[in-house]
Amino acid sequence: MVRLRLIALLLLGLIFSTWAMSMGSEAKEYDFELMAQEAWVQIKKDGSCDIRYRFEFINWGSNFEYVDVGMPNSHYRLSTARAEVWIYDPAGDLQRNFAPSAGRSEYVDPGVEVKVNAAREHRIVLEFSINVDRMVWESPNNKSMASVVFRPTWFSSEFQRGKTGSLIVHMTLPYEIIDLESTAYHNMKWDDHVSTIEGIELTWDLGPRSPSEISSGKTDVGVAFPKQYVDKYYKETFLDRLSAFISSICALLCTLSPILVIAAIIVGVIILSQKQKEDYFRPAISFTGPPRTGLTAPEAAMVLEYPLEKVVSIIIYGMIKKKAITPAEDGSDFLYRIDPKKLEHEYERGLYDAIGDDGKLVRDLVEKAMKDMIKATEKKMKGFSQKKTQQYYKGIVEKAWGQVGECRELGPLEQKVRENDEWLMVDKDYDRKMDVLILPLFMPVRTARHSTIHSPGTSGGHVPGSFARSYVNNVRSLSKNVASSTRNLSASVTSLLHPPSTGGSGGGFGGGGCACACACACACAGGGR
Repeated sequence: MVRLRLIALLLLGLIFSTWAMSMGSEAKEYDFELMAQEAWVQIKKDGSCDIRYRFEFINWGSNFEYVDVGMPNSHYRLSTARAEVWIYDPAGDLQRNFAPSAGRSEYVDPGVEVKVNAAREHRIVLEFSINVDRMVWESPNNKSMASVVFRPTWFSSEFQRGKTGSLIVHMTLPYEIIDLESTAYHNMKWDDHVSTIEGIELTWDLGPRSPSEISSGKTDVGVAFPKQYVDKYYKETFLDRLSAFISSICALLCTLSPILVIAAIIVGVIILSQKQKEDYFRPAISFTGPPRTGLTAPEAAMVLEYPLEKVVSIIIYGMIKKKAITPAEDGSDFLYRIDPKKLEHEYERGLYDAIGDDGKLVRDLVEKAMKDMIKATEKKMKGFSQKKTQQYYKGIVEKAWGQVGECRELGPLEQKVRENDEWLMVDKDYDRKMDVLILPLFMPVRTARHSTIHSPGTSGGHVPGSFARSYVNNVRSLSKNVASSTRNLSASVTSLLHPPSTGGSGGGFGGGGCACACACACACAGGGR
């Protein structure tokens, strides 16, 4: 029944995707108008192009942190990337001007992310430039000519309000071309041209345009010119033509037979729905890298892809242990804040803030804390093998339980449980193992499954095994209480972090992708986050 509801919701999401996605938490962070976008493309003799953008945003969101700029292809030279940001207040006064960092985008491929750190600032102007290779191609219509076709980057209408107010593209020809008689235009003729020291600059004033118009190729511009004016150009290969043919067939099927696409999605949902609703952790990992060491027990549980309800239980147990919070003494699921200064990690502070004044966990704040923790842990996993990391921490957990299993007396058992308490919880089968390996040493408390939670290690007069015994009771009661407040947490957070895509290569507030022949060398990756 739950699966049927999930399928129904996904189908509704396909039909009303724009409306549904606009209600997500990311939309609240990224909500903007793009007042103007201008692009300059300078054709180089080595077959590359220098590309420069100028974006003018009006920000209505709460966390305008990154802008992802889609690239024409994957052959961009990141070392040449330059960016500059101007921040203005609503009155138009310049607040600050700085050169932000730029790196490979995590969300748009191919793309470059620029960290603008504008938060809630009102008006943001970004200028970005980079050199991109493999931009000049043999013209498919005239083998004696070379050509460059350019598609400006775009931003998803999921986060951009309305149309781009003004879209202008400039393209500068190789400087040896002194007139336009030997040139030809692609798609639409330029509106103006002017001679500059670098060469003749062509200008297309494309006016207000929607993201869908840009992503679909309606604003593609380009020029062809005799090959003699460049030292290098690229030729379309058989594999390029095959890729373009397959892309065109796929586009035709998508256009003529959307029912087939939806049917395929339904089948995929039926097969994978149970897995996907829990698949919250999707790091950018290396299959050949080493294991990631130095993670905490909750972070390890996340890498092992355990349910988030379990991760929350481990974190809260650690917070109680540090005496930053205290549980209700009557065994209810109330938690009370004491001292945030005792917390070491951001995810702990996030859950601390998620405890309401009434002692209840605030669902939205728990989801936000877990979403932030997932992103932070995914960053820690960059360049590391997830499989090797999982094996590494499974080994730590197995070793911890192995040490507990070797204990035949309460004294040694007490010591091992104290040393490994949080890591013992990082085991899918920990509840059964507590029954088998811990409780037999003091049978009278075997049925104490619903005892009240006490701060670990703080029971009055110490008796042998008191910590181990309270550990079992605490973990079981805590897991039960947390589960009642975080039901279906993994699915909820997954839908926030990885919502159904509305484009080919989108991410964050990025746009989609496109399938175009390599000979066009068109910029078909959307930008933003």
